[in-house]
Formats: sequence, C-alpha cells, structure tokens
Amino acid sequence: MSTKSTIAYGDNFHFYHEACDDDHVYLELEGMEFEAGHGRVMVSIPMHIWETIRPLGGARLELVNHTDEDLLAMVEADVDERIARYEELLRENADRAGFASLCGLFVYGGADDPREEQIKSGMEHHRRERERQRTTLAAIKELREAQSRTAKVLLNLDARKIAAELLIMLIEHLSEQYCAAGWSREMETRLWEAATGSDDKFKREGEQARYLSEKCHGWAVWDEVTGKPKLIASREWEGIYYKQLAKRVEEGGGK
Repeated sequence: MSTKSTIAYGDNFHFYHEACDDDHVYLELEGMEFEAGHGRVMVSIPMHIWETIRPLGGARLELVNHTDEDLLAMVEADVDERIARYEELLRENADRAGFASLCGLFVYGGADDPREEQIKSGMEHHRRERERQRTTLAAIKELREAQSRTAKVLLNLDARKIAAELLIMLIEHLSEQYCAAGWSREMETRLWEAATGSDDKFKREGEQARYLSEKCHGWAVWDEVTGKPKLIASREWEGIYYKQLAKRVEEGGGK
C-alpha cells in the first residue's frame, strides 16, 4: 500500500506528501540533470514543472493563532457531530456504523468511545498540531528574514490573505451578476458546489474558487455579527454545507 499522497504529477515528475509527515513535501524527477555530493544534491527543475508545483503544497497554518479555548470549541463541535452521525447510522444502518466510527480514529479514537475521552484525544492532537504549525511559521519567518531585501518584499506578501480577499471578491461579483445582491448566501453554496465539481453552471469560476480556497485553507461566508464577509476554515464550512445539504434533502429539494 502506497504511503504517497499525490499533489501533482506528470510524465516525468511526481510531487507528493508522505503519510504521517506534515513537515515536508517530496518531488521525484525523471530524466533530469543533477549533481550529487556528500550531503548535497542539486536538481535541475524544468520551468513548466516548477510553475505547476509552485502554488501547491503550502504549509497549513490555520491553528497558529488558536487559543486553548478555540481548540476546545472546535474539538467539542467535531466530537458532538461525530457522535450524532454515528448514533444516527447505528439506528438506520448498523452495518455502516462500524465503518463510520473509524473516521477520525487517529485524532479522536472510536466514535463509540466516551465523549470525554474523544475530546481529550482531540485536544492532545490539535495542541501538538498547533505547536508544529507555530514551529513551521517561526522557521518560515527566520528564513525570510535571511533573504535579500528584494526577496523579502516578495516573500512578505501574505498569499493566504490575498487568496481570501480574491475569493470574497469572486463571490461578491457572482452575487451581483446573478442574484442582484451585494452578497448571496445561495452563491456561497453554488460556488462551493462548482468548486467541488457538483455544479456545472459555474465551472470556470468554480475552478478559480477551488484554487483560492486551497491557497487560503478556507471558504468565504457572510458574518451576521460584523455585517460583512469573512473567511472560515474549510472544516467549519464543510460542516455548515453538509447540514444545509441534509436539510435540503429532508425538505425534498435534493441537491
């Protein structure tokens, strides 16, 4: 069984993650010039491959600024949703419940474990992940500071913030064009469905949205409190979306 998770590939390259290794990305090249010495290797990367892989494989840093209270709220919500889904399957389709209990096993344990144990396991996992992300961010900042002045200007551009702003602008544009509104909740969902390939009407915009979502690790939604759009984590949005989808199916609206 392969432990590689492909990010991008072609006839003569493979760009991938290794399972259980969140600190590296890997690039295999075939038929390329390289020089190797003791503890050193130099590989010539063709420009078309570089431009393909350059936007991909970015570090996940969404937990860096989360407090323990933020983590606890996130973990409790995940665990409660997980338990509810497991118990529902147990009532309606016991055969599938066993498989459902394995989803998130390495983070929370079994879905049939006591709630307190799942929350404890989830907090331990997310605290470790937060520390790993903070260490990664510190290393990024240190390396960027060591670069030339010109390179610093380019590196200090916040790619995640820019992607989030562009995603918001895209939803605003489509809301105005198709819904005659500054922001449409319906467009939040329609564009997400296009981004995931389940709505063909906005195929081109969906591809753009998918790229931006991957870059900012989230999705844009309307915030009733501030009265303006905001970015939320992909995991949070997926929970919102699937609840909406379940409600639509319940009401007989299908997708």
